[in-house]
Amino acid sequence: MILLTKDKNGFWFRRVYFTYDYDISEKFSTRLRVEYNSPDFTKSSGKLTPYAKDAYLKWKFEKFSLLLGISPTPTWELIEDFWGYRSVEKTPLDLQKFGSPRDFGISLIGKFGSEGKLGYHFMFGNGEGISSENNKFKKIMGEIHFDLPYFFIQIYGEYTSLMTMT
Repeated sequence: MILLTKDKNGFWFRRVYFTYDYDISEKFSTRLRVEYNSPDFTKSSGKLTPYAKDAYLKWKFEKFSLLLGISPTPTWELIEDFWGYRSVEKTPLDLQKFGSPRDFGISLIGKFGSEGKLGYHFMFGNGEGISSENNKFKKIMGEIHFDLPYFFIQIYGEYTSLMTMT
């Protein structure tokens, strides 16, 4: 991306992804996604920092899927699917640090009914996103959504304890 601001110009990569998906069988698949992220162009220069954004095993059942590892949280998966690929910028939720788009844990994702308009995503995770866990408590997240032609209705909730280990 080329960015021009008053008295500044330059070349800049905001985000770079490398994604590898592998189908082990009809029921099992894996994903490894590495993201390279850089600080805002207006701030001091910094190096692209790599980290594992996704690293999970997916077990597919008839009506739902079970994910184990670093995977999308219920906060983000639906909104990222709705917005689609954004080569330039993150979603407003991510920019405003509304929560973590990823966490290490176990997720249950599925849809109800024959038309699949009512969906759900529940996750039991560390609560630290992609960072190392620094507490003995876990985070429970969940959402239920209803898909409509050009938007969706979502109910979201989460619970965690903020006490850290000493």
